[in-house]
Amino acid sequence: MIRFACPKCGARLSAKEDIVGQTRQCPKCGTALVVPAPQTDGVGSDLSARHQSAPAHADSVPSGAASGSYTAPQQGEALNPSASGTAVPNAKQQTAAVASGSSVAAEEAADPADARGADQAAKKRLPLPEWPQRLNRNNCYLICGRHKIVAAWQNNGEGWMLKSGANWISAIRNRDQLPTQGDFVLVELKFSEPGQPRKLIGIRCYKLAQRWALTTLDKGDDHIMGKIVELGCLNKDQKAAVRTAIKEMFMHQLWEDAHQVWEFLNDADYHSSGVG
Repeated sequence: MIRFACPKCGARLSAKEDIVGQTRQCPKCGTALVVPAPQTDGVGSDLSARHQSAPAHADSVPSGAASGSYTAPQQGEALNPSASGTAVPNAKQQTAAVASGSSVAAEEAADPADARGADQAAKKRLPLPEWPQRLNRNNCYLICGRHKIVAAWQNNGEGWMLKSGANWISAIRNRDQLPTQGDFVLVELKFSEPGQPRKLIGIRCYKLAQRWALTTLDKGDDHIMGKIVELGCLNKDQKAAVRTAIKEMFMHQLWEDAHQVWEFLNDADYHSSGVG
């Protein structure tokens, strides 16, 4: 590959050797330029001097560029200012690729080590999410597998219940049926505050750890909250399963006016974590 700089804007460019001498456009400023031959002289030598010892097409200056303003630096060296006097970014800040038979395509370049360091620093500055540590005793909870409901909790003293065919069985008394791994979503069905008419008013989804999450269901009501890893979402089958579970578990009067919840469960948007 041949590496050189746009004489007008200083963009860092690269091209295949088989298109030396051909004209391409700089992707940054649109200036027409001739792809130069590989450099054999020292960095920073004057363009006019190279013209005297190189073929006419080797390091041509595009039309409109000032003579002597085009210096092709080696990789890692800062680019010289353009003829217009505008400051040119460092080589790490701009890069471009010249493809054979196509227009020049440019993209921003970044040092991988710098990128990793910046990402780690940003993570340290961001506050860690605070997931709920306990089940809200006013609400109800479902756990969805990929295609169906696998467990449910209501504040009725029975603890977590597992779905077994058409029946519900106790998680505590059926520990051997708790799955050890899988993709599970904890669904919180939010109800109106105590003192108000009980109504379904919202829904929120949380993604659970893929391993050992459901093995906590026999250890207490709240242990599952420690297995939340991030906000979750529901696929088409899971939304259908939640709709069915709501209608089977609760009286019609509790969910008939939950328009936001039904819109969420009927929507084809499978990336939102909930409403309300």
